Amino acid sequence: KKVSPEVRTTGSKSAEEYAVPWSEMLRAPSLWGMYCGNVAANWTWYTLLTFLPQYLLEIMGFDLTKSGILFTVPYLCMMCSELLGAHVADWLISTGRASRFATRTGATILAGLGCAACLIGVAQQEDTTGTIVLFGASLAFLALNNSGSFLVGNDLYPMYAGVAMGVANTLGTIPGILSPILSGVLLENGKCPKNETYSSDTPSSCAEAWDSIFYIAAAVYTVFALSFYYFASTSYKGVGYRVPRPESGVVREKQPLLGRMHTNTGGSDMDSVI
Repeated sequence: KKVSPEVRTTGSKSAEEYAVPWSEMLRAPSLWGMYCGNVAANWTWYTLLTFLPQYLLEIMGFDLTKSGILFTVPYLCMMCSELLGAHVADWLISTGRASRFATRTGATILAGLGCAACLIGVAQQEDTTGTIVLFGASLAFLALNNSGSFLVGNDLYPMYAGVAMGVANTLGTIPGILSPILSGVLLENGKCPKNETYSSDTPSSCAEAWDSIFYIAAAVYTVFALSFYYFASTSYKGVGYRVPRPESGVVREKQPLLGRMHTNTGGSDMDSVI
């Protein structure tokens, strides 16, 4: 049964009316943008989660017993960025300074391009402090995506946001498997020594292998960030476009592309940005 947009958002208690519109959701470009975003973000996340400690220990020569606090810096940057980014995104939308479409797209592109630039910088960096700063910045940018593509399901399918995120997280586990495998193969082919700090005797192919790991992660995220605009702009008008305002019963209809809502009050019209 095809579920009408009104039923999805007005709170009817019919089990049949609550049926998940799988066909519509699987054909929605914006949701595929969300799914691809989760895959791209998780590729970078799992790469850093798996190999960041090894890189700092073996390439940069960190002593975990003496500099353990430095290992937490990138993740603290990520936490702060995620919290700040969420508040800024909500402020932009609630005050009407930006539409939902502009906010989600801006956060996604900033996250992708910023993270990619930092990872490329890591591959060129030889200074310990600079490496930590760039890793922190890369994870800070990565966290901004939680205010971007990750919320497309909440915007367009408010009653099925959990289903949309469930699909996104399921697909997002794929890079959690492939990224560590590919990175391990690159390091093995680069003849990188295991569990020891690299020295002048370490072959140059090892450094090239590490560079390739960061370049691949940067490329994956860049491609997604630049393509998300297309995904979002073509169907940010999709399922769930009618959003009731409980306090007044007014239904706002979102116009395509700009994420604006057309408010029908029965006698007069006015626009409000969501």
